[in-house]
Amino acid sequence: MKKIKMVLSIGRQFLELLFTLKPKEKSRTPIKVLAKPAFLGGPATKVSQLTEIMAHRRQHYSSVFCLSAVHTPIFLLRILKLLGAKVVVNQNGVYYPSWFPLGWEEKNAYLRRLNVLSDHTFFQSEFALRSYKQWVGDLPKNYSILHNPVDTRKFLPLEEGALKNNALRVLVFADVSEFTEPLWQCVKGLLHYMEFHPLERVSVEWTLMGRILSGKVFDRHQLGELDKIEKLKIKMVWEPEAHVVPERIREHDVALHLVYNDVCPNKVLECLASGLGVIGLSAGGTVELVGDAGITLNVPQGFGKPAFPAYSELREALSSYFAQKQEYRRRAVLRAQQFDLTLWHEKVRKECLRS
Repeated sequence: MKKIKMVLSIGRQFLELLFTLKPKEKSRTPIKVLAKPAFLGGPATKVSQLTEIMAHRRQHYSSVFCLSAVHTPIFLLRILKLLGAKVVVNQNGVYYPSWFPLGWEEKNAYLRRLNVLSDHTFFQSEFALRSYKQWVGDLPKNYSILHNPVDTRKFLPLEEGALKNNALRVLVFADVSEFTEPLWQCVKGLLHYMEFHPLERVSVEWTLMGRILSGKVFDRHQLGELDKIEKLKIKMVWEPEAHVVPERIREHDVALHLVYNDVCPNKVLECLASGLGVIGLSAGGTVELVGDAGITLNVPQGFGKPAFPAYSELREALSSYFAQKQEYRRRAVLRAQQFDLTLWHEKVRKECLRS
Protein backbone atom coordinates (compact mmCIF):
# COMPACT_ATOMS: atom_id res chain seq x y z
CA MET A 1 0.00 0.00 0.00
CA LYS A 2 2.82 2.42 0.89
CA LYS A 3 4.56 1.73 -2.42
CA ILE A 4 1.30 2.29 -4.34
CA LYS A 5 0.80 5.66 -2.64
CA MET A 6 4.37 6.65 -3.50
CA VAL A 7 3.90 5.68 -7.17
CA LEU A 8 0.64 7.64 -7.36
CA SER A 9 2.28 10.66 -5.72
CA ILE A 10 5.18 10.67 -8.20
CA GLY A 11 2.70 10.19 -11.04
CA ARG A 12 0.74 13.27 -9.99
CA GLN A 13 3.94 15.29 -9.61
CA PHE A 14 5.10 14.19 -13.06
CA LEU A 15 1.85 15.29 -14.72
CA GLU A 16 2.08 18.65 -12.97
CA LEU A 17 5.68 19.05 -14.16
CA LEU A 18 4.69 18.00 -17.67
CA PHE A 19 2.09 20.75 -18.03
CA THR A 20 4.06 23.56 -16.37
CA LEU A 21 7.41 23.03 -18.11
CA LYS A 22 8.61 26.12 -20.00
CA PRO A 23 12.23 25.39 -21.01
CA LYS A 24 13.05 28.85 -22.38
CA GLU A 25 11.40 30.89 -19.65
CA LYS A 26 13.72 32.81 -17.32
CA SER A 27 12.45 33.10 -13.78
CA ARG A 28 13.61 33.83 -10.24
CA THR A 29 12.08 30.45 -9.34
CA PRO A 30 13.26 28.12 -12.14
CA ILE A 31 13.26 24.83 -10.22
CA LYS A 32 10.92 21.98 -9.43
CA VAL A 33 11.64 18.60 -7.81
CA LEU A 34 10.12 15.42 -9.24
CA ALA A 35 10.87 12.96 -6.43
CA LYS A 36 10.73 14.47 -2.94
CA PRO A 37 12.00 12.66 0.18
CA ALA A 38 9.47 10.87 2.35
CA PHE A 39 11.76 10.96 5.39
CA LEU A 40 13.48 13.55 7.55
CA GLY A 41 17.19 14.18 7.17
CA GLY A 42 19.56 15.73 4.64
CA PRO A 43 17.33 15.41 1.51
CA ALA A 44 14.32 16.91 3.32
CA THR A 45 16.52 19.77 4.52
CA LYS A 46 17.67 20.37 0.94
CA VAL A 47 14.09 20.59 -0.37
CA SER A 48 13.28 23.05 2.41
CA GLN A 49 16.33 25.12 1.49
CA LEU A 50 15.20 25.19 -2.15
CA THR A 51 11.81 26.69 -1.27
CA GLU A 52 12.75 30.29 -2.06
CA ILE A 53 13.87 29.44 -5.60
CA MET A 54 11.36 26.68 -6.27
CA ALA A 55 8.34 27.34 -8.51
CA HIS A 56 4.96 26.74 -6.89
CA ARG A 57 2.60 24.08 -8.11
CA ARG A 58 1.00 25.94 -11.04
CA GLN A 59 4.00 28.14 -11.85
CA HIS A 60 6.21 27.57 -14.86
CA TYR A 61 9.74 26.19 -14.42
CA SER A 62 12.69 25.21 -16.59
CA SER A 63 14.91 22.90 -14.48
CA VAL A 64 14.33 19.63 -12.64
CA PHE A 65 16.42 19.38 -9.46
CA CYS A 66 17.28 15.79 -8.51
CA LEU A 67 18.57 14.63 -5.13
CA SER A 68 20.96 11.69 -5.44
CA ALA A 69 19.71 10.18 -2.17
CA VAL A 70 16.07 10.09 -3.40
CA HIS A 71 15.13 7.75 -6.23
CA THR A 72 13.90 9.71 -9.25
CA PRO A 73 12.36 7.48 -11.97
CA ILE A 74 14.84 7.66 -14.82
CA PHE A 75 12.29 7.13 -17.60
CA LEU A 76 10.17 10.06 -16.37
CA LEU A 77 13.28 12.21 -16.18
CA ARG A 78 14.17 11.29 -19.77
CA ILE A 79 10.74 12.43 -20.96
CA LEU A 80 11.12 15.81 -19.26
CA LYS A 81 14.63 16.19 -20.68
CA LEU A 82 13.40 15.38 -24.20
CA LEU A 83 10.80 18.13 -23.78
CA GLY A 84 13.54 20.62 -22.95
CA ALA A 85 13.89 20.51 -19.16
CA LYS A 86 17.36 21.08 -17.76
CA VAL A 87 18.38 18.33 -15.33
CA VAL A 88 20.43 19.39 -12.30
CA VAL A 89 21.68 16.78 -9.83
CA ASN A 90 22.70 17.35 -6.23
CA GLN A 91 25.21 14.51 -5.71
CA ASN A 92 25.74 13.52 -2.09
CA GLY A 93 27.38 10.26 -1.04
CA VAL A 94 27.82 6.96 -2.83
CA TYR A 95 27.40 3.36 -1.73
CA TYR A 96 30.13 0.94 -0.67
CA PRO A 97 30.21 -2.47 1.01
CA SER A 98 31.20 -1.52 4.56
CA TRP A 99 28.07 0.56 5.16
CA PHE A 100 25.66 -0.67 2.45
CA PRO A 101 26.61 -4.34 2.01
CA LEU A 102 23.46 -5.49 0.18
CA GLY A 103 22.86 -3.78 -3.13
CA TRP A 104 25.60 -1.15 -3.18
CA GLU A 105 26.46 -1.94 -6.81
CA GLU A 106 22.85 -1.51 -7.93
CA LYS A 107 22.57 1.79 -6.06
CA ASN A 108 25.73 3.11 -7.68
CA ALA A 109 24.49 1.99 -11.10
CA TYR A 110 21.43 4.18 -10.53
CA LEU A 111 23.66 7.14 -9.64
CA ARG A 112 25.58 6.57 -12.88
CA ARG A 113 22.36 6.62 -14.96
CA LEU A 114 21.12 9.71 -13.14
CA ASN A 115 24.32 11.68 -13.69
CA VAL A 116 24.56 10.68 -17.36
CA LEU A 117 21.24 12.52 -17.80
CA SER A 118 22.49 15.52 -15.82
CA ASP A 119 23.15 18.84 -17.53
CA HIS A 120 25.04 19.88 -14.41
CA THR A 121 25.93 18.05 -11.21
CA PHE A 122 26.65 19.74 -7.89
CA PHE A 123 28.94 17.58 -5.76
CA GLN A 124 28.39 18.39 -2.08
CA SER A 125 32.12 18.26 -1.29
CA GLU A 126 35.51 17.34 -2.69
CA PHE A 127 35.12 14.12 -0.74
CA ALA A 128 31.82 13.43 -2.56
CA LEU A 129 33.60 13.88 -5.89
CA ARG A 130 36.48 11.56 -4.95
CA SER A 131 34.04 8.95 -3.67
CA TYR A 132 32.05 9.10 -6.90
CA LYS A 133 35.17 8.56 -9.02
CA GLN A 134 36.17 5.54 -6.93
CA TRP A 135 32.81 3.80 -6.60
CA VAL A 136 30.59 5.01 -9.45
CA GLY A 137 32.90 5.80 -12.37
CA ASP A 138 33.53 8.62 -14.81
CA LEU A 139 32.52 12.09 -13.68
CA PRO A 140 29.51 13.81 -15.29
CA LYS A 141 30.22 16.02 -18.31
CA ASN A 142 29.52 19.22 -16.34
CA TYR A 143 30.01 19.51 -12.61
CA SER A 144 31.16 21.74 -9.78
CA ILE A 145 31.64 21.59 -6.02
CA LEU A 146 28.83 23.23 -4.07
CA HIS A 147 28.77 22.53 -0.34
CA ASN A 148 25.53 22.50 1.59
CA PRO A 149 24.25 25.86 2.82
CA VAL A 150 23.10 27.11 6.21
CA ASP A 151 20.42 29.68 6.95
CA THR A 152 22.28 32.24 9.06
CA ARG A 153 18.99 34.03 9.73
CA LYS A 154 17.83 30.98 11.66
CA PHE A 155 21.09 29.70 13.14
CA LEU A 156 22.92 32.51 14.91
CA PRO A 157 25.12 32.83 18.00
CA LEU A 158 24.24 33.96 21.52
CA GLU A 159 25.17 37.43 22.63
CA GLU A 160 28.65 37.61 24.14
CA GLY A 161 27.29 38.36 27.62
CA ALA A 162 25.43 35.04 27.72
CA LEU A 163 28.62 32.94 27.56
CA LYS A 164 30.02 31.03 30.52
CA ASN A 165 33.73 31.88 30.52
CA ASN A 166 34.74 29.22 33.07
CA ALA A 167 32.88 26.34 31.40
CA LEU A 168 33.10 24.26 28.25
CA ARG A 169 29.67 23.22 27.03
CA VAL A 170 30.08 20.32 24.61
CA LEU A 171 27.36 19.32 22.14
CA VAL A 172 27.18 15.91 20.45
CA PHE A 173 24.46 16.37 17.83
CA ALA A 174 23.71 13.28 15.71
CA ASP A 175 20.80 10.97 15.07
CA VAL A 176 20.92 7.46 16.53
CA SER A 177 20.96 4.92 13.69
CA GLU A 178 22.91 1.93 12.43
CA PHE A 179 25.04 4.35 10.40
CA THR A 180 25.98 6.45 13.46
CA GLU A 181 26.31 3.52 15.87
CA PRO A 182 30.15 3.66 15.78
CA LEU A 183 29.97 7.35 16.71
CA TRP A 184 27.78 6.73 19.73
CA GLN A 185 29.96 3.81 20.81
CA CYS A 186 32.95 6.17 20.70
CA VAL A 187 31.07 8.90 22.61
CA LYS A 188 30.05 6.44 25.31
CA GLY A 189 33.66 5.34 25.74
CA LEU A 190 34.86 8.94 25.81
CA LEU A 191 32.38 9.89 28.55
CA HIS A 192 33.56 7.00 30.73
CA TYR A 193 37.16 8.04 30.05
CA MET A 194 36.44 11.65 30.99
CA GLU A 195 34.88 10.46 34.26
CA PHE A 196 38.33 9.40 35.42
CA HIS A 197 40.42 11.91 33.41
CA PRO A 198 38.60 15.26 33.77
CA LEU A 199 39.96 18.49 32.35
CA GLU A 200 41.89 20.51 34.91
CA ARG A 201 40.21 23.65 36.25
CA VAL A 202 37.47 23.43 33.61
CA SER A 203 33.80 22.71 34.21
CA VAL A 204 32.67 20.54 31.29
CA GLU A 205 28.96 20.20 30.52
CA TRP A 206 27.75 17.64 27.97
CA THR A 207 24.61 17.58 25.82
CA LEU A 208 23.67 14.59 23.68
CA MET A 209 21.03 15.46 21.07
CA GLY A 210 19.39 13.76 18.12
CA ARG A 211 16.51 11.70 16.78
CA ILE A 212 16.27 8.02 17.68
CA LEU A 213 15.99 6.30 14.30
CA SER A 214 17.05 2.93 15.69
CA GLY A 215 15.75 1.85 19.08
CA LYS A 216 18.03 -1.19 18.89
CA VAL A 217 21.17 0.97 18.71
CA PHE A 218 19.83 3.27 21.43
CA ASP A 219 19.16 0.36 23.78
CA ARG A 220 22.27 -1.63 22.87
CA HIS A 221 24.54 1.18 24.06
CA GLN A 222 22.26 2.27 26.91
CA LEU A 223 22.29 5.84 25.64
CA GLY A 224 19.32 6.74 27.78
CA GLU A 225 21.31 6.06 30.95
CA LEU A 226 24.49 8.02 30.23
CA ASP A 227 23.33 10.92 32.36
CA LYS A 228 23.87 8.65 35.39
CA ILE A 229 27.65 8.66 34.96
CA GLU A 230 29.13 10.00 38.17
CA LYS A 231 31.24 13.18 38.13
CA LEU A 232 29.90 14.29 34.71
CA LYS A 233 27.22 16.83 33.89
CA ILE A 234 25.26 15.23 31.05
CA LYS A 235 21.99 16.46 29.57
CA MET A 236 20.12 14.56 26.86
CA VAL A 237 17.74 16.02 24.30
CA TRP A 238 16.32 13.13 22.31
CA GLU A 239 13.71 13.75 19.60
CA PRO A 240 14.01 17.56 19.69
CA GLU A 241 11.29 19.50 17.91
CA ALA A 242 12.68 21.32 14.88
CA HIS A 243 11.81 24.80 16.14
CA VAL A 244 13.86 24.39 19.34
CA VAL A 245 17.02 23.05 17.68
CA PRO A 246 18.61 26.45 16.85
CA GLU A 247 18.14 27.64 20.44
CA ARG A 248 19.55 24.41 21.88
CA ILE A 249 22.63 24.54 19.64
CA ARG A 250 23.61 28.11 20.49
CA GLU A 251 23.68 27.28 24.20
CA HIS A 252 27.00 25.47 23.69
CA ASP A 253 30.67 26.31 23.05
CA VAL A 254 31.87 23.44 20.89
CA ALA A 255 30.43 20.59 18.84
CA LEU A 256 31.96 17.13 18.73
CA HIS A 257 31.23 15.63 15.29
CA LEU A 258 32.65 12.13 14.94
CA VAL A 259 30.70 10.72 11.99
CA TYR A 260 33.26 8.87 9.86
CA ASN A 261 33.16 9.77 6.15
CA ASP A 262 30.31 12.25 6.58
CA VAL A 263 29.99 13.82 3.13
CA CYS A 264 28.80 17.36 3.93
CA PRO A 265 27.01 17.46 7.30
CA ASN A 266 24.33 20.11 7.74
CA LYS A 267 24.72 19.79 11.50
CA VAL A 268 28.31 21.03 11.32
CA LEU A 269 27.25 24.12 9.38
CA GLU A 270 24.39 24.79 11.82
CA CYS A 271 26.84 24.61 14.71
CA LEU A 272 29.33 26.96 13.03
CA ALA A 273 26.62 29.53 12.32
CA SER A 274 25.56 29.28 15.98
CA GLY A 275 29.06 30.19 17.17
CA LEU A 276 30.32 26.69 17.92
CA GLY A 277 33.67 25.57 16.63
CA VAL A 278 33.76 21.90 15.66
CA ILE A 279 36.08 19.07 16.65
CA GLY A 280 35.85 16.57 13.82
CA LEU A 281 37.59 13.85 11.83
CA SER A 282 39.91 14.08 8.83
CA ALA A 283 37.94 11.34 7.01
CA GLY A 284 35.07 12.74 4.94
CA GLY A 285 33.86 16.23 4.10
CA THR A 286 33.70 17.69 7.60
CA VAL A 287 37.22 19.11 7.35
CA GLU A 288 36.20 21.08 4.23
CA LEU A 289 33.49 22.86 6.20
CA VAL A 290 35.34 23.50 9.44
CA GLY A 291 38.55 25.04 8.11
CA ASP A 292 40.21 27.04 10.90
CA ALA A 293 37.00 27.17 12.96
CA GLY A 294 37.78 24.03 14.91
CA ILE A 295 40.14 21.11 15.35
CA THR A 296 40.52 18.24 12.89
CA LEU A 297 41.77 14.95 14.33
CA ASN A 298 43.63 12.65 11.97
CA VAL A 299 42.30 9.13 11.49
CA PRO A 300 43.02 6.48 8.83
CA GLN A 301 41.07 7.30 5.68
CA GLY A 302 39.30 4.86 3.44
CA PHE A 303 35.98 3.09 2.97
CA GLY A 304 36.35 0.30 5.48
CA LYS A 305 35.51 0.15 9.16
CA PRO A 306 35.12 3.61 10.78
CA ALA A 307 38.18 4.82 12.67
CA PHE A 308 38.31 7.19 15.65
CA PRO A 309 40.98 9.02 17.64
CA ALA A 310 42.12 7.76 21.03
CA TYR A 311 40.11 9.10 23.95
CA SER A 312 43.24 10.88 25.17
CA GLU A 313 43.44 12.76 21.83
CA LEU A 314 39.82 13.82 22.13
CA ARG A 315 40.43 15.01 25.69
CA GLU A 316 43.47 17.01 24.55
CA ALA A 317 41.43 18.57 21.72
CA LEU A 318 38.77 19.70 24.21
CA SER A 319 41.46 21.20 26.45
CA SER A 320 43.09 23.04 23.52
CA TYR A 321 39.73 24.31 22.34
CA PHE A 322 38.88 25.72 25.80
CA ALA A 323 42.14 27.70 25.81
CA GLN A 324 41.00 29.57 22.66
CA LYS A 325 37.23 29.19 22.72
CA GLN A 326 36.50 32.90 22.15
CA GLU A 327 38.72 32.92 19.07
CA TYR A 328 37.14 29.72 17.75
CA ARG A 329 33.72 31.27 18.29
CA ARG A 330 34.69 34.28 16.16
CA ARG A 331 36.12 32.04 13.43
CA ALA A 332 33.03 29.81 13.43
CA VAL A 333 30.63 32.67 12.72
CA LEU A 334 32.88 34.02 9.95
CA ARG A 335 33.32 30.56 8.45
CA ALA A 336 29.56 29.94 8.34
CA GLN A 337 29.05 33.09 6.27
CA GLN A 338 30.87 31.39 3.39
CA PHE A 339 28.06 28.81 3.26
CA ASP A 340 25.16 31.22 3.67
CA LEU A 341 21.88 30.08 2.13
CA THR A 342 21.48 33.26 0.05
CA LEU A 343 24.84 32.67 -1.67
CA TRP A 344 23.87 29.05 -2.33
CA HIS A 345 20.56 30.13 -3.87
CA GLU A 346 22.34 32.43 -6.29
CA LYS A 347 24.79 29.73 -7.39
CA VAL A 348 22.02 27.18 -7.97
CA ARG A 349 19.78 29.68 -9.76
CA LYS A 350 22.64 30.86 -11.99
CA GLU A 351 23.43 27.31 -13.09
CA CYS A 352 19.77 26.41 -13.66
CA LEU A 353 19.28 29.46 -15.92
CA ARG A 354 22.53 28.99 -17.83
CA SER A 355 21.80 28.29 -21.51
